[in-house]
Amino acid sequence: MGFTDRERFIQIMTVMITSETAKKIPRDARQAILDYLRKKHCPSITNEIWHEISEGINQNQKVIIGSMLKNTEISMSEDAGMIEGDPALTTLDREIRESYKDITDEQWADLERSCKEQGLGDTFDKVFKLKKEYDEGR
Repeated sequence: MGFTDRERFIQIMTVMITSETAKKIPRDARQAILDYLRKKHCPSITNEIWHEISEGINQNQKVIIGSMLKNTEISMSEDAGMIEGDPALTTLDREIRESYKDITDEQWADLERSCKEQGLGDTFDKVFKLKKEYDEGR
């Protein structure tokens, strides 16, 4: 079974949002590419549906980033008792701590910019503070 036009367009939008190559293309050109791909490969997707999908992606991105930051903050807080009963948070805590050394300053800056765009700057600041404390061996 193939993708529906809606599923295909969501995939197209996701690629355009996450692709390093696509990110280098000016915004107006990306919009034109999306419009062309929509008309060519997803003819049933109207402007209204496009807007609805775009709003849904933006809302989901905010929820995902917020959840990621909040759960990272919880997993790294000094009250380890909050995560004892949650195997997923325990795994998250371990993986985040092990990955800190691999995250570049540029990646932190990109995450900070993205979080602030999503209205999650305060949560990012808390997580980054915990990361710095972890780096300092507190």
